[in-house]
Amino acid sequence: MWSLFSRSASASFQYDIGDAVCPGEGRSIFTLHHAKKKGCGTAFSAFVCHGSVHNNTELELARSAVQRLKSLRHPCILHYVDSLESDKAVYLITTAVSPLISWLLDSRFVSDQKADVQAWGIQQILRAVSFLNNDGNLEHCNVNSSSVFVTPGGEWKLGGLEFCRPAKGEGSVELPPNRLPVSLAVYDAPEKANSALWKDMKPWSTDSWGLGCFMWEVFNVTPLVQSGVLRNTTKFPSSVTGVYKQLLSESPARRPKASQVIEQLSGPSCFLDNKLIHTIDFLDNIHIRQSSEKQLFFTRLREDLDNIPPPIVKHKILPAVVTAQQFSSLGSMVLPSLLKMSELCSEPEYQSQVLPTVVQLFASPDRATRLQLLQQMETLAPHMDASTINDKVFPQLCTGFLDANPSIREHTIKSILHLAPKLNQQLLNIEVMKHFARLQAKDEQGGIRTNCTVCLGKIARHLSPTTRAKCLVSAFTRALKDPFPPARSAGVMALATTQHFYPVDQVAYRIVPALSLLTLDPEKNVRDVVFRVLKGFLSNLEKLSENPALKEEMERECESASGAGGWAGWAVGALTSKFYKSNISEDTSATASLKSDGNATKPRAEPLRSESQSSLPRASSPASPGAHASSTEGVRGAAPGAQVSSIESFMQASATDDNGSWSDGEEWQAMEDLPPPAANSGWENESWDPLEVAPGSVKRPSPPTSNSSSNWSSSSSALSASKDERAALREQRKDDRLKQIEAKRTSKGGPLKLGTKKP
Repeated sequence: MWSLFSRSASASFQYDIGDAVCPGEGRSIFTLHHAKKKGCGTAFSAFVCHGSVHNNTELELARSAVQRLKSLRHPCILHYVDSLESDKAVYLITTAVSPLISWLLDSRFVSDQKADVQAWGIQQILRAVSFLNNDGNLEHCNVNSSSVFVTPGGEWKLGGLEFCRPAKGEGSVELPPNRLPVSLAVYDAPEKANSALWKDMKPWSTDSWGLGCFMWEVFNVTPLVQSGVLRNTTKFPSSVTGVYKQLLSESPARRPKASQVIEQLSGPSCFLDNKLIHTIDFLDNIHIRQSSEKQLFFTRLREDLDNIPPPIVKHKILPAVVTAQQFSSLGSMVLPSLLKMSELCSEPEYQSQVLPTVVQLFASPDRATRLQLLQQMETLAPHMDASTINDKVFPQLCTGFLDANPSIREHTIKSILHLAPKLNQQLLNIEVMKHFARLQAKDEQGGIRTNCTVCLGKIARHLSPTTRAKCLVSAFTRALKDPFPPARSAGVMALATTQHFYPVDQVAYRIVPALSLLTLDPEKNVRDVVFRVLKGFLSNLEKLSENPALKEEMERECESASGAGGWAGWAVGALTSKFYKSNISEDTSATASLKSDGNATKPRAEPLRSESQSSLPRASSPASPGAHASSTEGVRGAAPGAQVSSIESFMQASATDDNGSWSDGEEWQAMEDLPPPAANSGWENESWDPLEVAPGSVKRPSPPTSNSSSNWSSSSSALSASKDERAALREQRKDDRLKQIEAKRTSKGGPLKLGTKKP
């Protein structure tokens, strides 16, 4: 029925009037209705007054109220938006509100919350009346619960200005007006019927009496029916009773002003001294607060939110915090509270209120802010669409790959896991892979290299088939040569879990030979994982040998972005990759120690370390798997006992956890400080030698130089050779070997004897 009343309104009126909010209340000349703005559908409230056939007094009062409300602007007075007047009706449009008593009855507050909300609401009405009496030199003359309305954010607004009039001087006497409807007579002060009290009347006497009646209605949560019940204060807080009795003093001269009531109730441990009021007052005046005060306030705010009703948090505190961030650049101070409050928002509300501020913070030069955003990426990413991530977030986020602080680099890697499904192909397959290649090969933190491998395995399904073919095997076999044991273990598990992306040729010629070298790894946990993975790969190759028709199925899965198929399911069910956990602290002190740095995005020369960050001795990447023993001993000898425990726990979990595969819900911890591999050992400059060469031409390969330009796409010539060519090579070797044996037999003059010594 949104057009019920708009039919009689002017065509230029931009609001549709809906159903009445509380029909039959009968304590105002206005009836409150729902309203919506045409076109956008934004919610408003409409106060509608229809004139009587024989008496237009109500219409005159309604027009007076509209004109008065137009001229008043105060945070605690009902906000005028628009109006329409005709011969038969008056329409007043305000921000969306609800009647006070119905709002109190419908709200579900715990006892402490109810007391705080009542105190905050009474304070707002006291401020509104004080503004009218002192600053506006006006008398409201209609202060009661039917004149108070509540916004969705819990703010109490004073309305009911039908009888508002200029105040007379103290020497002049003006009786309270005769109010309509007649049910409002219950709020009449004693002096209206007792002329002996007229000489004691003050400009604020009538409004002070109304404030007393209003307080009784708030604490009893019911409209006043007869004045005799005002003596009952059983539901009043003890700190309010004294002031309440003064407001209802029979002598008008003894009634305090609204401003005096605020002073009496605002002392320490008084009625208006509570967390909710202090929080709102601080946010309303945050522009004049010192930085130290802001820091202390937002440190406590996250916990204080638990004691504030959710509607007030969502509609009052959250917008205030967002505004404070936009104009004060609070950054890391405000972010924890902002993200906690955002949990109360619906998706449209999150998109309009929270997300713009979050996206803006990604451009902050403050490391602490950026670190908190990265740590919360799992929560933030679902609310961002692909265009926001690709155009606004990722360009700022990718600078973290080059940050001098290890924690920033670490959490930047982690964040890619949550962004990968929405990154475009250019960013994911080129930009991200470029940074991953450099970090996995050259980062001095062993844990960063480890988790870079783990993360690549997790996002492999989002990569294009071409990128997977170029990068995965080269990246994971590079990890098998890392001097850091967890990095080698991560490389083994990554190969296993992504094995459905590899053609059988790569499995036979590159993966199995690379894994077999680690069967002699000095770390038993690494060896255990390798043997399990090797059994899986060899089992699949054996199945293929028994049934060559399976090759077509395997090749189809290589081109698919889905999970492992049936033939690759052994890796998913038998292995899990947990992200490496070490001793770099992630507590509040470590986060707070991150300072703003204009050079934060420049390539690092030396990492910034927190106090709790452990360090390990530097060592170069081994030239061959045989060098693992010495490098591992060096790590063990220098690291503290807790460090060894961290490494062993990571590898034990990797080798024995059978509960699932690459769980995206794992908690990523901080990184380990370990020397980088040799400069020529990265994926981006790896030189790959052919697996098959002509007989007699086998030479020991020289180490690749730092000027090598090969990348992940380097591969052996054997993978491109046809089966016939490989068979021909094998036959040629066999013939050459037979000829050598025959030549030796001829020179010896008889058959060769095994195990005999030369004379």
